[in-house]
Amino acid sequence: MPGSTRTTPCANLRGLLLALLVIVGNSSVVSAASWKIDAPATVYAVATSANGEITVTGRRDNLVTGYDSSGRELWSFATGGTVYGVDISDDGQRVGVASEDRHVYLLDGAGQEIWNYRGSQTFLSVSVSGDGQVIAAGSEDRTVTLFDAAGQPQWQYTGGDHITNVEIYGGASGFRVVAGSRDSRVTLLDGSGALLWQITLGYSVRSLAVTSNGATIVAGDDRETLYSLNGGNGEVVWSTSLGEAVTGLDISTDGSVITAGGRQGIVATFAPDGAKTSESGTGTGVTGLALTADGTLAAIAFGQRAGLFERGEGGALDLPEPDSFFTKYRWYMLAAILIAVMVLALTGFSKHGDERRWRAIARRQRSLGRDMWRARLSYFFLIPTVTLLLVFNYYPAFSGIYHAFTNWSPGTETTWVGLKQFRDLADNHYFWVGIGNLVILIVTGFLKLIVPLAVAEMIFHIRSSKIGYTMRTLFVLQVIVPGVVGILLWVNVYDPNIGLANQVLDALGLGGWTQYWLGDANTAIWAIVFMGFPWVSAFALLIFYGGLISIPAELFDSAQLDGASTWRRILNIDLPLLLAQFRLLIILAFIATVQEFAAIFLTTGGGPGSSTYVPSLELYYQAVRFNNFGAASAIGAVLFIVILGGTILNLRYVKSSVEYGV
Repeated sequence: MPGSTRTTPCANLRGLLLALLVIVGNSSVVSAASWKIDAPATVYAVATSANGEITVTGRRDNLVTGYDSSGRELWSFATGGTVYGVDISDDGQRVGVASEDRHVYLLDGAGQEIWNYRGSQTFLSVSVSGDGQVIAAGSEDRTVTLFDAAGQPQWQYTGGDHITNVEIYGGASGFRVVAGSRDSRVTLLDGSGALLWQITLGYSVRSLAVTSNGATIVAGDDRETLYSLNGGNGEVVWSTSLGEAVTGLDISTDGSVITAGGRQGIVATFAPDGAKTSESGTGTGVTGLALTADGTLAAIAFGQRAGLFERGEGGALDLPEPDSFFTKYRWYMLAAILIAVMVLALTGFSKHGDERRWRAIARRQRSLGRDMWRARLSYFFLIPTVTLLLVFNYYPAFSGIYHAFTNWSPGTETTWVGLKQFRDLADNHYFWVGIGNLVILIVTGFLKLIVPLAVAEMIFHIRSSKIGYTMRTLFVLQVIVPGVVGILLWVNVYDPNIGLANQVLDALGLGGWTQYWLGDANTAIWAIVFMGFPWVSAFALLIFYGGLISIPAELFDSAQLDGASTWRRILNIDLPLLLAQFRLLIILAFIATVQEFAAIFLTTGGGPGSSTYVPSLELYYQAVRFNNFGAASAIGAVLFIVILGGTILNLRYVKSSVEYGV
């Protein structure tokens, strides 16, 4: 019509995309908290004083931070590793810290260190008595260690598995220690460390709390059950389901208020008899929870946020509103629309299909069916092998990719979260530090291939067959030593006190060069790179040697007649004809380096701090230590893409003239 404007499909799609982007960009969340802070890293622990005047958080980026009653930051203290546990005395003047760097710290009310104690393994939890005079800590080495106010260890109790939680009730004049462990046990110890009673719950103890007089102990497991125990004999008084893993838990001083937080974000309050009195949610998994003495305020950590929240009408906590469905999935919806637009752009605007193309496809399908029927017996015998590959290789791989888009913990409900895990990964400091370290390990791994090549060349040119065979045997004999044993030997080499590295430097008069090789952030990653010196890999040596003996002898004879030197022959004959071997070893070295974390796990555990992290180690920690299988799957999906891309590039650009006939 005259004066009218025709609307095209492209214009409609552009309008839809613009509208969606405007909506996505303007979505917001309003918080009704007393105060709430956003942290640059995940908050793993939180504690508050008896009156809520001081709140302390422990974070993934190694920081312990103190806040006042309005949420203003008072001080910050840096440890050498992720902070897994914090606790605070009733008056807020003593702060206990359990850190991944294998230390327990005691700080004063201004965040200044009073003392620290180094253990043999990572400390997972810490508890400070109400008067600040007694400190207990639980460790991965299965021990509960008790300290006095001066930091002197008083006794140790050894349990059956990781001590995930410790709580103290009482003070210097008399106290008891309650411990929860990964083997599902709750244990009560007296002031001298003697066992009073022990009870086994249904699953790993994830959280623990106790009243000031010890009459009631509450425990939450890693499945979904909340327990109330009689503090006198350990008997279960009642149990109830939270609906998800109990990742945060506390009880008021008199036992009248019990508050529990879950992995998916549920925060529920229970009466002393186990009846649920209120339930709300944060939309993000709770990682820490602590109540004031009267239970009217709750300090809660969830993801990269923490705050102090007060109870509203009916006893429910005034928590931030969880994200709406649209807010939670907006990026996933945008990605789906973009993919749909691309598909329409490629196929949807053509008015007429290519009839000849579809007929050709149909003919190929009929021909393929006839060929498969003729070879039906062969396909029948392939069924068992294909089935096993699908079950044990392809299903786990596709399962990992699917679960990268979920909040997933085996045994509990799996929740689809779209691209959230990948967005969180983009803000994961440890993952990006790991990428940098991974580049170092990949480049040095490629350079190390020069050594087995040189050894293979030397053995190949030994004239005596017996001596050549003996040398090959000696170099290959190293494979009988298990890899773990080799790694632990290098740990001893780097020992700062009795290690061979420092002993040799002292013997040479270079005592000033001695280092704490694996304990210094500036040297740790390079110490790991140097491990295995002189880097004569038996596998790479055999591959190169096999390539050399497959080169026709006529080429060497011709080179000799032409007067070619040894170096000229290696450059012009050996290396070009070994490109197939180089390609194989580069692919395998690349894949092995991206996937490898055993050496770092057994030597530094990713420390000191985050200096030796690699992505595969972060994957392991997310799955095993933090029980966050969704984040671990996201890292696995990224590593899958990296390995796939690296392999394709290698196959595309590293070509052998023999193999391709160019």
